[in-house]
Amino acid sequence: LSKLDETLAAVKQQVDGLAALAKRVGIQGGFHNHSGTYVGAAMWDHWSLVKDIDPKVMGFYFDPYHATIEGGLGGWQIGFQRLAPRILMVAIKDFYWEKTGGKWSVHDCPLGEGMVDFPQFFKLLAATGFSGPITLHQEFEVAGPSKAVREERTLAAIEKDVEYLRGQINSAFGQVQGALSWFVDIYSTLANWRASADRLITFHSALEAAAHEAQTASTIPVERGAGQSLHAELDLG
Repeated sequence: LSKLDETLAAVKQQVDGLAALAKRVGIQGGFHNHSGTYVGAAMWDHWSLVKDIDPKVMGFYFDPYHATIEGGLGGWQIGFQRLAPRILMVAIKDFYWEKTGGKWSVHDCPLGEGMVDFPQFFKLLAATGFSGPITLHQEFEVAGPSKAVREERTLAAIEKDVEYLRGQINSAFGQVQGALSWFVDIYSTLANWRASADRLITFHSALEAAAHEAQTASTIPVERGAGQSLHAELDLG
C-alpha cells in the first residue's frame, strides 16, 4: 500500500503480458475483483489496468460478493458501472458480517441470506445486455455428523442456491426481455397509427390547398350588353 503507484505499474505489465498470451492462444481473460489489500479491490484500479486492452482479449470477472465487502452501500454499484462495458463473466456467492471476539469478519452463507443485493445487482447486469457465463461458488461450511451426511447436505445447499440464482436471473432478465418485447408487440399498432395519421395529415393539407386556391382563383368579369346579350372576358394568361 505504501508503494501503490509502483505496484500498479508492475501489475500493468503483468496484465499486458497476460493479454498478449490470451490473444496468441485465442482465449479471453477475465480480471477478478477481490476484497482486501489486493490490486483491483478498488475497481477504478481495475479499469485503469484493462481499459486500453482489446476487449476481445480481456475484460472483467465481476464478483458482487467482494464488491459489496469493499463498498456495501453504493460503492459496489459505482464500481459496477465503471466496469460494466467490459464485464465478461460473473461470480456469485453471498456473505454477512459477523462479530466474533470483538472483531468483525466475513461469514459466507447461502444465497439470499447475506448482504449481497442480488435483485439490484441482476437488474443492473441485465440492463447492460450481459450474455456471458455466471459461476456459482459454494464456499460456506455445511455441518453434519458424518462425511456422508455433510456431502448430502452440501448437495442440497447447492441445489437451493441454484434455484435462488435461477429465480434472480429469470426475474431480472425477464423484465428486460418483457420491456423489449412490448415494443415488438406494439410495433404493428404504432405502424397503423402512423399510417392513419399520415392519411389525415395528407387530407388536411389537401383541404387547405383547395381553400387557398378558391380564395386566389381569378374571377370572370361579366357585363350586360344591349338588349339581352352578355359579354364575358376570360383572362387565359
